[in-house]
Order: sequence, then structure tokens, then C-alpha cells
Amino acid sequence: MRFELSYADVFILFFLTLGPLKAILPFARATHGTEPAFQRTVAWRATVIATAIVLVVALLAPLVLTNWHVSPPALAITCGIILFSQALSIIMQTPGAMAGAAAQQPSPPPASPRIAVFPVAIPAIVTAPGIAALAAVTVFYRHDFADVIVVIVILLAVMVLNLLTLWNNEAILRHGLAGVLPVVGWVLAVLQASLAVQIVIASLRALEILNWPASQAGRRQETMSRNRRLARAAVSATSVAPAGRTTATELIKERNRLAADRTLMAWIRIALSLIGFGFGIGKVYEYLKSVGIHNTVDPIHSTLIFGASFIGLGMLALVAAVIQHTRILQRLEAPDYAYNAMRPITVTVAIMLLIIGAFGLVGILL
Repeated sequence: MRFELSYADVFILFFLTLGPLKAILPFARATHGTEPAFQRTVAWRATVIATAIVLVVALLAPLVLTNWHVSPPALAITCGIILFSQALSIIMQTPGAMAGAAAQQPSPPPASPRIAVFPVAIPAIVTAPGIAALAAVTVFYRHDFADVIVVIVILLAVMVLNLLTLWNNEAILRHGLAGVLPVVGWVLAVLQASLAVQIVIASLRALEILNWPASQAGRRQETMSRNRRLARAAVSATSVAPAGRTTATELIKERNRLAADRTLMAWIRIALSLIGFGFGIGKVYEYLKSVGIHNTVDPIHSTLIFGASFIGLGMLALVAAVIQHTRILQRLEAPDYAYNAMRPITVTVAIMLLIIGAFGLVGILL
């Protein structure tokens, strides 16, 4: 089954289910009357905890669901039902009632650092529909490492938005944007419900329960998948039994394996450079914080986010390189080797560096 969602659709899903729309008001209530430094600490801890939770889910969901024999269509239908149920509950409320209900909730007890876990990280940031959407997206994109990297980048971008929103929650509420956020959530919930219905329809079509006409992009993808299957079948039918191993063929495999090892070592060096560069930027932020000028020189904490982005990019690039190296070795050992072009990791890393560079430029201009 092909998961027929674009990267923009994935971002909208993550933004609605894991984004700051539902987190800013609970965070404001939980930290009401506290010092700005305490609020920033709670925001940072809650975002780190939420990021750790969603990354664990993204990495372990395909393995756990496969071991539990949960098929991709079943997971997609479950995800669609959960997302539709949440969107319907938002749609059936008027924006004014949502803002009024949020304002009438009783004040929480005196704040402590433990609120970073509950109720800020869970359930304000990490929600049940968010976990369902994340599990479905990672399961359907698990066969393409470039897609997995892009999904994780989108997920980290949403977490950065959460952090920036929580850090500036007082300014947002002061300018009267608290009433705008429920309205935006109400409007986007309609799109979420539509995407949930589309997920269920695609799953029913994959199970051949519903004969629903696919979109032009979906028909193109199905045609390409069918052509690839037919090509593999033709190769398997016309191929002959492999001849006995010779010195020439074994030397060719050895050279390809050594080339794959050199490629992996190059990615290890790149990852070490990115991680070391990010660590150095993080130390600069610690120095600014120790002398007490970080709020003046860097009010949006761009130095910390910039360094953490480089460290995260280095880790993701290393994981992708190891997975790609493993796949190359498995293909070399296969008796019916056939060339299969992989999406280059370099393009994904270049796009991510461009995004980080754009954020760094914004931090300098501000």
C-alpha cells in the first residue's frame, strides 16, 4: 500500500496533532504568575521530553507493529478514525466557545518543574492523535530512507515551533493572539478531517473493498509500482541459475564492498564534523548564559537551536548512512542482483542545511 500523503500533508498533520495550537493555552495556565526564567526552563524541558517521546515512537513503531502483525491498511484505518474523531470534536465547537471554555478552566496549583512532564509535554504537546499519525506515517514511509529522514525533519521542525511558541507565550497572549489560535485550529481541523477520510479511502482501496477512483498522482504511483513488479517478474523468469563463483566475480564484489565502506567512512567524518560544530555552538550559548547576556544578545535562543540542529542533522545523516550501507551489502549478497537507484542522502542533507542556514540568517538579522 502506498501512503498517498505529500510532505505538506504530513506537516499539517503533525502541526495539528503535535503542534503549538493546543499547547500554548495549557502552558500559559500551568505557568501563570511564574518568572520568565522558570517559564523558559519548563518550555525547554517539556519540548525535549516531547521530542524524545515522538522520536522513540517514530523509530520503534514500524518494528513493534510488524511484530504484532498489524498490517499497514489496518493501521491507516485506525489512524484515520482517531484523527477524524479529534477533528470532529473541534469542528462541532464554535471558536468563541473554545476560547471561552479555555479561559473558564480553574487555575492550576502552584507550579513546579514537574509540570514539564505533565501537563505540558503530555498531553499538551504529545497527544494521542499525534502518536497515531506519527506511527502511521513512519510505518508507510519505512521503505524509503530519504522519506524517513524528511519525515523526521518535519517532526523536529514542529517541535522547534513548539519551543519558540512556548518561549514567547506571554508576547503572544499579550497581543491578543490567544483568541486567534482556536480559530486557526478550527479551520485546519476541517482539513484534518478530510485527510483522515482520504487515509481511510486509500486503505479500503488497498484492501480492494472500495473501488474508488484514485487521483492522477495515485494512478501514476500505482502504474509505476505495477511496472516495477512486472519487470522484476520478467527478470526472474528469464534469469538462469547463477554460475559457480569465480575469482573475478568475487573480486568485483570485494571492490564494491570496499567502496561501500569508504562511502560509510566519509559519512562518519561528515557526521562527526556536524556534531562537533553543533557542540561548539552550544558551548558558545553556555558562555553567553554564564555571563548573563544571552537574553540581550540572543533573545530567541537562536544559538542554542542552531547548535542543536547541527547535532541532530549529524545524527540523522549517520543513521541514514548506516542503513544505506547495510542495504548495499545485502544487495551485493543477493544471487539475483539488480540495480535499484536509491535516493541520495546528500540531497536530503543539503536541503536540511539550507533550512538551518536560513534559520541562522534570520537569527542574525533579528
